[in-house]
Amino acid sequence: MKFLPVIGFFLLMPVLLSAQETIGQLISLSGKSARKEDKIDAYVKILTYYSEKNLDSVNWYAEQAMDFARSSKYDLGTARILTKLSVIDENQGRIDLGKTRALKALKIYRENKDLKGVAEITHNLGTMEANKGNYNVATKYFIDALKIYDSVTDYHGLLLNYMNLGNIYILMNDKDNAWRYFSKGVEVSNKTPLTDATIYLYNAIGVWYAGQGKQDSALQMFLKALNESGKPELLASHSESLLYLGEYYQSKGALDTAINYLQKGLSAAMTNNMPEFQSNFLMEIARIKEKSEPDSAMQYLMKAKELAERIQSKVSLANVYGDIASLLEQQGKFKEALAALREKQNLTDTVFNIDKTKEIANIGSSWQLETNQQIRELETLIKHNVRQRHELELIASVLIAFLLGLFFYWGKAKKLNKQLAIQHRQLEELNSMKDKLFSVIGHDLRGPIARIPAMIDIIEDETTTDDERKFLFDNLKEQTKVTIQPLWFLSVF
Repeated sequence: MKFLPVIGFFLLMPVLLSAQETIGQLISLSGKSARKEDKIDAYVKILTYYSEKNLDSVNWYAEQAMDFARSSKYDLGTARILTKLSVIDENQGRIDLGKTRALKALKIYRENKDLKGVAEITHNLGTMEANKGNYNVATKYFIDALKIYDSVTDYHGLLLNYMNLGNIYILMNDKDNAWRYFSKGVEVSNKTPLTDATIYLYNAIGVWYAGQGKQDSALQMFLKALNESGKPELLASHSESLLYLGEYYQSKGALDTAINYLQKGLSAAMTNNMPEFQSNFLMEIARIKEKSEPDSAMQYLMKAKELAERIQSKVSLANVYGDIASLLEQQGKFKEALAALREKQNLTDTVFNIDKTKEIANIGSSWQLETNQQIRELETLIKHNVRQRHELELIASVLIAFLLGLFFYWGKAKKLNKQLAIQHRQLEELNSMKDKLFSVIGHDLRGPIARIPAMIDIIEDETTTDDERKFLFDNLKEQTKVTIQPLWFLSVF
C-alpha cells in the first residue's frame, strides 16, 4: 500500500472559517479599531482563506497585516504573519523562502521569549526539512519542538510532533521507533479533545499496520479515523480518512469500494472548497480508472491539473504531470509522455532547488512584499531621525545662548568684584588712618587732662595761699584752652 506523505499538521489542514466567522466578517474586523491581537488573528485567517483561492489577495492582505503590526510595534504580530506566510510558501513549493521567513519569525519569538511560538516554528521547520528528504535534520527539529511543548505542557503540540516523528521513522523504514512515537502520541491524545491531529495520528498508525502486513488492523484504524472525524470542524482529517480508505481498498483490489470512498471525499472537498484535496481525490480515481477507462482517467487528471494550477501548488502539479506521463505511456503516446515528464521534472527541480535560477527569480518575486515593507519602514525611520535632528539642533541653540548669557554675566560680575576689591582696600586704608588719628588725639589730650586732677587737689589744700590758688586757676584755665583746641580740630573732620 502506498503511503501518503503527510508530514506535519499544517500541510494538509487548512484553517476553515466557522459558521460565525465569514470572510466578510474577518475583513471587517481587520479594518476596525479592535485589539491588535484580534486584528492579527483576523489577518491570519484571511491569509488562510485566500491561500487556496487567490495569491494576489494573499500578498495584498499580508502587506496590510505587516504594515499594521509594524506601525503598532507589535513584534509578535509580525512573527505570526511571517509564520503563516512560511506555511503558504511551503505548501506552494517555495520551501527555501518558507524556511527563510520561518527563521525570521523564530528570531522574533526568541527575542520576546514566546516559547509556544518558538515551538511552532521549530515544528514547521521540521516539516520543511522532512519534505525535502532531510530526515535527520527534520528529526532534530521535531525533538527540539517536543522539549519545548513538554516544558509548557502543550498536549496538542506534543501530539503533532510524536505523530511526525513516527512518520519520519516510517519513511526511514524504522518500524520500531515509528511505533514508539505513535504510542506516545496515543497517550497524549487521551489527554486532549478530539482534533484533526488525533485523526491524522489514527491514519498514520493505519499506515504503520499496513506496512507490517496487518491489513485488518490497518482497516480498523482507517475506519476509526473516518467515524470519529464525522464532524463539521474536522473536515480536513475526514477527507484524509476517505483518501486513505480509497487507497486501502484499491490495494486490496476492491476498486468499486475504493472509488465509492474517493467519490465521497471528492464531493466533500468540492462542497467545502478544498482544492488541494480535490486534486488528490481526482488523481486517485484516475489511477484506478487508468487501465479500464483511460479517457475518463485523463479527464480526471486534467481537472486535477487545473486545480493545482489554480492554487499554484507545484508539488501537486508535479504529481499530476507524473500521472499524466504514466497514462500517456500506457497509451503508447511516448512523445506526449516525455513532454509531461519534462514538465514534472521542471516543477520538481523548482521545488527542491535544483534549478537555482528559477528559484532565485521566484524568491525575488515573493520577497517584493517584504522589500516594500522595509522601504516604508526605512522612510519612517528617516523622517523620525530628521525630526530628532531638528530637536537636537534647537536644544543646542538654546544651550549655546544660555552659555553666552552666562559668560556675559560672569564677566560683568568679575568687573564688579574687582571694583569692590578696590573699594574694600580704600576703606581699609581710611580705617587705618582713622585709628592713627585717634591715637594721636588721645595722646595729645591725655597730657593736659592728667594734670588737672593734681591742680585741683592743690587748690583744695588749706595750706595753699590765695595767690597760689589764683596762679593755679589761671594755669588751669590755660590748660583747658589748650585741651579744647585738638577737639575743635577733630570737629572739622
